[in-house]
Amino acid sequence: MALAEAQNPDRPRTICSAVTNDRRRGDRPTRWSAAIDEIASGVDAAKGEEPPRRLFVQAIGNISHSNDWSTIEDQSLHPGEDPAQAWNALTVGGVTFKDAIEARDRAEWSACASVGEASPYGRTSSDWPDGTTPVKPEIVFEAGNRAANALGDQVSDAMPSLSLISTGKGGTGDALMPFYATSAATAQASRMAAQITVEHPQYWPETVRALMVHSADYTPAMRAEIDSAIGKTERSALRRRFGYGMPDLLRALASASTDLALVSQAYIQPFDRPEISRRDARRRVGPVTFGSAHYYDLPWPTRILETLENCPVELKVTLSYFVEPYPLKGAMLDPARYRSFGLRFDLKRPRETDAEFQRRRNAEMGVRIPATEDDPNWAFGPKAIAAGSIHCDTWSGTAVELASRDQLAIYPVMGWWRDRPGQGRYLDKARYALVVTLTAPEAGIDLQAEVEIAARTQIAAQAGVAINVPTRGE
Repeated sequence: MALAEAQNPDRPRTICSAVTNDRRRGDRPTRWSAAIDEIASGVDAAKGEEPPRRLFVQAIGNISHSNDWSTIEDQSLHPGEDPAQAWNALTVGGVTFKDAIEARDRAEWSACASVGEASPYGRTSSDWPDGTTPVKPEIVFEAGNRAANALGDQVSDAMPSLSLISTGKGGTGDALMPFYATSAATAQASRMAAQITVEHPQYWPETVRALMVHSADYTPAMRAEIDSAIGKTERSALRRRFGYGMPDLLRALASASTDLALVSQAYIQPFDRPEISRRDARRRVGPVTFGSAHYYDLPWPTRILETLENCPVELKVTLSYFVEPYPLKGAMLDPARYRSFGLRFDLKRPRETDAEFQRRRNAEMGVRIPATEDDPNWAFGPKAIAAGSIHCDTWSGTAVELASRDQLAIYPVMGWWRDRPGQGRYLDKARYALVVTLTAPEAGIDLQAEVEIAARTQIAAQAGVAINVPTRGE
């Protein structure tokens, strides 16, 4: 990174990291993963300068070759490898849409995975501790397929018809060669990140990461597993196999008439240290407390939503930020001690006024109590968020239910900036990217046109936070 930036410090770039520490589990931070988190968050910035954030696109690691398919088939037995656990990295796993084998090999071989299933090359975080590790991978891209023979005693890697294709190494070698596994998937993800950056150069790395995760969707095969899961716990476990699905560039860049996207980039002060009361005037300052919470008045076309009544709608929220790690041995096991700060989101409840919502949210902010499942319409729910620096969830319900739920809160949770006041970081500001999408595919109404009318007068957020509403075609 230093060499590249020294040659051209002003060029925006995405770092493609298609390498892992072979057979080193990624279920807890290491010096390598912490270094990625440090570089991504810009800890190398000079004092008083804006930290140079950087987007790392990181492979989760490959399942090694074996002629015994039974040792490969269960991906939960192959945990993601270091440094795929890096909180600030966008970690990539594999999916495959390749199951057609060339005619000459068809009689002897058959594809190991069906179309739309997880690639048999990619590792997962299925056996990582759920309460202390981030969800990895967050996204999947095509990683190719493996093939097994009829007897089940041979497995073929890199079969051309089940792989992607890329340029060879040159010289006397082939000009083109098969390209597969999570290296191929990570290369595609890096390209998409670069494409978004070119189209929207004003977007932060945190925003590019948010847009990629937000645009991801599950394949029909993955969706079948999600839909058959019993409860939020089983659904959340499936995220550790294939994240939030496969991103789509057009969804990331465009806002269709029935798919309304709102994007915000904002600064927030997670913690504060206000003056203490007069009775303790001998001390100069009081204890470190929580700082700001941001409240967004979402410009939903309330009248239209009420008219739609029981029409199904989906509200998808993605929150992305980069944490500064505190990579000491004790902090490795506790997310609240490892991260500099954390952020969460919450949606106003039914029949709750703006004032009641803000009072409830401010009262609960930062309290170390188990998250409650008092909003069952979320796909994963607040209990599914423990570690990591990107959070994504989808609320599903009827249009009339959502009509009055027109405010979203972004609020801080614990981190070492607050727990370690001696470091003097408790007044630092952080930044985040927020992407919110309202989808009503069955409505037949141009929600974007309606919200553009309302946006000119209604879009607002406390503390000077702005929401950008893309115009049609952007």
